[in-house]
Amino acid sequence: MSHVVGFLRAPGTLVGAALLASAFTLATAFLVAVVALAASWLTGERLAIPGAASWSASAPDGAPLVEAAVTGPVLPVAGLVLWAGTTVALTRRRVSARASDPHRRRRRRLDHHAPPPRPITPTIPHASPTVQRPGRIDPVRLTPVCLRGQADSEALAELRAFLTTADLTVAGLDSPSPHLHLWVERDATGAIVGSTGFELSADGTHALVRSVAVAPTVRTRGAGTDLARHALTEAAAAGAHTAWLFSRRSGPFWQKFGFARADRDALAAALPDSQQVRLFRATGQLHREIAWSRPLGDLHPTAP
Repeated sequence: MSHVVGFLRAPGTLVGAALLASAFTLATAFLVAVVALAASWLTGERLAIPGAASWSASAPDGAPLVEAAVTGPVLPVAGLVLWAGTTVALTRRRVSARASDPHRRRRRRLDHHAPPPRPITPTIPHASPTVQRPGRIDPVRLTPVCLRGQADSEALAELRAFLTTADLTVAGLDSPSPHLHLWVERDATGAIVGSTGFELSADGTHALVRSVAVAPTVRTRGAGTDLARHALTEAAAAGAHTAWLFSRRSGPFWQKFGFARADRDALAAALPDSQQVRLFRATGQLHREIAWSRPLGDLHPTAP
């Protein structure tokens, strides 16, 4: 049955087999004639070739070299057998090649069982509610730290301890300044897990980003990125045009926000009254610090 299916699916196989068998038959007849001619030439006797077509050759003096006469159906039967054998062989080869192709069988099976295509219905996207991921900082939940009164003395003490643990400066926490802005983030237990802030210059055009720290329990979750972005956004909203900071270890982190290496003396000149600049100058540490800066024009709120 597989051979019949092969014949039905490959009608060109019969024609190809017939042409190939015909070529084999003609080549065989020619080869037999050449052999007979050579044998007659060597023996000097006439030779009859059974089943061959009538054919003869003579020498220049008229003496026959070889004569052939049709004495039986040898060559027609041989040609028919050769044609049938060639056809069967080609068909089996083609059917076997198709049967051994797993991808073809899989495609046929999938095409046979595939459901009809469904009509495409356009959908309108709906706004999904914002989900607060664990460890991410929600700007709405950031609590500003008051430095100009005694009401937040406990919060200030907690922030001082948190920054000291993070190995960040606590300069300015004991000296109230209207230019210093700090925020803290607390977890469900009320403990500080993040802080951020900046200090503006006297004219309000420069902001020194500072006190950006994350508790170890919420690191690698994007909390530091949210805190840094909050400080930059608030500084731009306050009117600053350039953000500055000191960092010797976290340069690659701040470069993700567009910060580039800057001249520390230029930073000190732009923010001479900031708590960090005053501290570093008093301790002689300024020349060892690495300064960074970025413009804030892209973060300024646009007018409606």
